[in-house]
Amino acid sequence: MTEKQLYQAFDLQRFAPSARLQAVIDASHRRTAARELSDDELDFVAAAGTTEEAKKPEDETLRSELLGALADALEKLPDELTDIIVARYYDRLPLTEVALRLGMSYGAVKLRHQKALALLKRKLGNF
Repeated sequence: MTEKQLYQAFDLQRFAPSARLQAVIDASHRRTAARELSDDELDFVAAAGTTEEAKKPEDETLRSELLGALADALEKLPDELTDIIVARYYDRLPLTEVALRLGMSYGAVKLRHQKALALLKRKLGNF
C-alpha cells in the first residue's frame, strides 16, 4: 500500500465511515489529545494540507474490505505507530507537527513513520 493509497483509504473513511476504523482513529485521538501544544509550538506548525477528494469505489464490498483490512492492520500495530499513521494520513499533519503532537523528535517520528509504512505494506499488500 502506497502513501497515496493510505490517503485515499482515509478519505473513504471520511465520506463512507467504517465503525471499526473510526474506533481506531478515535482511540488514537484520545491518546494524542493528552498532550497540549504550547503557543510557540502552535505558531510553528503549518496548517494541515489537503488532497483531492477520493473517489468512492462503485463496489461496496471492495470499500468495506479495504477499510476492514486497514482497521485490522492498524489494530495490530503498536499504539505509537498507529498514532503516527492516523495523524499523518487521517489528520493530514506534516511530520513536524506529528512530532510536536506526540512529544517526540522529528527524527524519531520519521523513522517510526517509515517502519509503520513498511509494516502496513506487508499487511495490506493486496490492496
